[in-house]
Amino acid sequence: MSATRRAAPRLRLVSDGPPKGAERGAAPSDAQLLAGLARGDRACADAMYDRYAADAERMLVRLCGQGPEIADLLHDVFLRAFERAHTIRDPAALRSWIVSVAVRRAREHLRRVARSRPRLDEVPPAQAAARDPEASLAVRRVYQLLDRLPPDDRIAFALRQIEGMKLTEVAEVCGVSLATAKRRIKRGSARFREMAQRDELLATWMGEDR
Repeated sequence: MSATRRAAPRLRLVSDGPPKGAERGAAPSDAQLLAGLARGDRACADAMYDRYAADAERMLVRLCGQGPEIADLLHDVFLRAFERAHTIRDPAALRSWIVSVAVRRAREHLRRVARSRPRLDEVPPAQAAARDPEASLAVRRVYQLLDRLPPDDRIAFALRQIEGMKLTEVAEVCGVSLATAKRRIKRGSARFREMAQRDELLATWMGEDR
């Protein structure tokens, strides 16, 4: 990435009013959003972004850490979501599907990073860390250790241990079997704990969590 970073492209489209099928002032349903996207309704693209961008961004930060690339990754997630929304058959699955798109984009990014250089300077935003310098340092060290895990194990571990997803949810968003998700979480947890035990601060925190 060049020293002068380009601004993230705008996602919001110019809309012509509320999504069709929704009363003015009323929030459209996910079914209405998907139907509108299929028609090319720009208002529905805006509404879907407004509704689910925070979920997608949180997932990207959980998996990748906070960094300047998050805005670009989020942009990519919704470009893909807009393009592929027609593949969703159950409107109730829209949120989880967008999260899975974010997970796949994070995986691609982590694999690319793993082939270049370690990312040792990134700290996820956390109100507790902002108030507590020791917590901020611990969070930084957590993500330094996560940078050493293989991308697949890192993602499974972070989804389970940081995001708090159920095993079945981890398997679903990663697009793998439950057995594969369990193996990745087990490997990631074992490797993370092994490294963390060699860090005085993290070893203390982990001891307190037992």
